[in-house]
Amino acid sequence: MDNSPLHDMMDTKLPAEKASIEGILKAMETTATADGLLHIANCVEANLSDSLANPHQSDEATQYIIDLHEILDEVRIRYAHTREKEIAVESNRLQDCLQSWGITKQPETKFTPVKGKNKSKNNTGHQAAKKPRTEEPGCSNRFSSLTIEDKEEEADMEAGEVTPMPSPIKSQKNISHPQPLATINKIPRRQMAPPITIDNVRNGATLLKTLQDITKTKLIAKLTGTNLKIFPQTVHAYHIIRRYIDEQKLPAHTYMLPEDKKLRVVIRGMPVDMPPEEIAQELQAQNIIPASTLQLPNFTTHRTDRTTHAGGGTALLVRNSLPHHATPLQTTNIEGTAVTLERRNKASITIVSAYKSPIKPILRSELNNLFANRRDVLVLGDLNAKHRTWNPNGENIQGKRIFDYTISKNLKISAPAQPTKLSQYFKSSIIDICISKGIEGIQAESIPALSSDHNPVLFTVEIDDIQKSIANSIQFTNWNVFQTQLKQLVPGNPKIFTTQEVDQSIENFNNHYNNAIITASKTKIIHNQAYTLPPPLRRKIQLKNIIRKRWQETRDPRYKSTFNKLNREVQKWLRSIHNEKWNKTLKDANIEDQSLYKILKKQDKESNIIPPLLGPAGFVHDSRGKAELIATSLENQFQLNQESLNEKHDDHVMQTVEEYLGQSKDHNTPELTNPTE
Repeated sequence: MDNSPLHDMMDTKLPAEKASIEGILKAMETTATADGLLHIANCVEANLSDSLANPHQSDEATQYIIDLHEILDEVRIRYAHTREKEIAVESNRLQDCLQSWGITKQPETKFTPVKGKNKSKNNTGHQAAKKPRTEEPGCSNRFSSLTIEDKEEEADMEAGEVTPMPSPIKSQKNISHPQPLATINKIPRRQMAPPITIDNVRNGATLLKTLQDITKTKLIAKLTGTNLKIFPQTVHAYHIIRRYIDEQKLPAHTYMLPEDKKLRVVIRGMPVDMPPEEIAQELQAQNIIPASTLQLPNFTTHRTDRTTHAGGGTALLVRNSLPHHATPLQTTNIEGTAVTLERRNKASITIVSAYKSPIKPILRSELNNLFANRRDVLVLGDLNAKHRTWNPNGENIQGKRIFDYTISKNLKISAPAQPTKLSQYFKSSIIDICISKGIEGIQAESIPALSSDHNPVLFTVEIDDIQKSIANSIQFTNWNVFQTQLKQLVPGNPKIFTTQEVDQSIENFNNHYNNAIITASKTKIIHNQAYTLPPPLRRKIQLKNIIRKRWQETRDPRYKSTFNKLNREVQKWLRSIHNEKWNKTLKDANIEDQSLYKILKKQDKESNIIPPLLGPAGFVHDSRGKAELIATSLENQFQLNQESLNEKHDDHVMQTVEEYLGQSKDHNTPELTNPTE
């Protein structure tokens, strides 16, 4: 009989399906087997599903659902760790038993994939090819063949690609063999161009000959009344004909190629001839502006939206107290938003929020564009890359390429231990990673929060020289004290003879300057009441996130409808709180204590981000470069006029001035004739 501690807890009292939170927690603490934890997880899952079927209950029921969801995540993690320990113990037990019996494990033969069989080039001829059938069939077609000259426009637009027939080999011209499907699928395809119809054509033959001359191809056309319908054979000819029609301003119509189509927004009921300026003004009057998409207090938003379709994109939010600037990226397959943090006396840090679609390949050239010519780089995001180094459930070609690149460039990959992409039908995976260059000690954690099937990932990076500002504080500086302190600390006119002494003097001045600022300044904490949500609303938001995450996992339409209803209730509640707070602020505003002016100033104040400036060497993005460029521009504008080198011209000017002054004998101002003058 096995008396191991793993089997002693099999008889632990487990909670029933309708157990309380205290009973479930007690059973979790007293259960030490994986089977017991699995039973608890199944009970909690069943209880949670029953509770989510009717989520619009009291606050106690909402809190009960939230507690069940947190317990379910915890018990699943415990089950995974416990199961791994049990498997390790059973494996060691099996090895000890086999060794005691004298049984040795046979070494497994390594699997080697066979790329292809080596066939002999010299055919012995033992297997003769089947003779083709040469006798004529005993039937015939009494109908004439159909022609395809009168093609319809709709059929041309539906057939986006056609497959050309391969030309037969000389030895097979008289033999017709059916080709397998795999061979047919490998035939290259070309894209068909849509037809072009030109209206009010007087001389169709002349126009067709002109188009054939400029396209240098034979065109097929059909004249119907005064309309000439042209069928271009290639996309290149299609573009040439359209360019010719635009230049000659001929009335024509056609269909656009898929790659030429742009995203269009249609507003129904709007007149066709309405100017775009009026449309923009009306949208701005309704507060429908792109700037209102993502705004957080004390943060600057840098975003890169997709121009092809709605949704997606990348963004970075940077605290306003951190000096930084946007950085352009030269990538195609990797979507990204980059900023550069400026540090004191050290190299800057480039942070990239990246995303790569799973259908696009990862290119080494684009990885070089992210890391080349930069010392400290952080690339974070969903790259859809899997490798067994950070994802135990499998790997793909994208993960192998990234892993090989990091090994060759001495980079480091940081990833959480828990899955970041959750799926009910496939294995959960870790695809949100961080690739760092020049930065060590990065901690990653996958947080099971929010409502998406992607868990948010927290990357903690310790940087010693970035000062964190105190929240809700203001600094007052006594400049007289600062001047006195600086005068005492910094000696005047130090003797400097070498470049090392210049660098040392600059460093001493910076240190004394910072010490004088700290000594002469006082920090005052502003005790403002933090903006907090009521506990019932916070619980409802958590419940909404739980239901949306459950819908992401199961795709049950009942969860979707429940989520939409809760979302509307939460939005209505938030608007009510915001309106109450704003009405109270306006009611308490007064002219005497300057509170009204502060409100108006806060509403009118907009954070202006200086865009990249174009200089002689190209665009400048960093703050220091912008300051140098502006200073150089002002210096060039406010230059003294250069002295003239034409002495003859100077003598002529001086002589003219002296003659004028010599003619004026009375330099006094004449008296006024009357007061009105």
